Amino acid sequence: MGLLEVAGLRAGYGDGPDVLSGVHLDVRSGEVVALLGASGSGKSTLLRCIAGLHPLRSGDVTLDGRDLRRRQRRAAWQSASCSRTMRCSPTMT
Repeated sequence: MGLLEVAGLRAGYGDGPDVLSGVHLDVRSGEVVALLGASGSGKSTLLRCIAGLHPLRSGDVTLDGRDLRRRQRRAAWQSASCSRTMRCSPTMT
């Protein structure tokens, strides 16, 4: 069991097609993960889904066994990532 697990995630925008389909991710404690891909490939959408800032069409996102979809958005955002358009606090790790 990973610290962060994404299973069968599907997401999209409006009534359009899925931009993420069947995404699975298992990040264990101590691992470092980089998301690489072309512009528009869904990297930011995936991070927003993990943070609870974008609705899932289906799938599960858990952090240490807790369902992140049930967490308040602000708390999830703070624990997940800093957007590339934000400046992160130098004290954040």
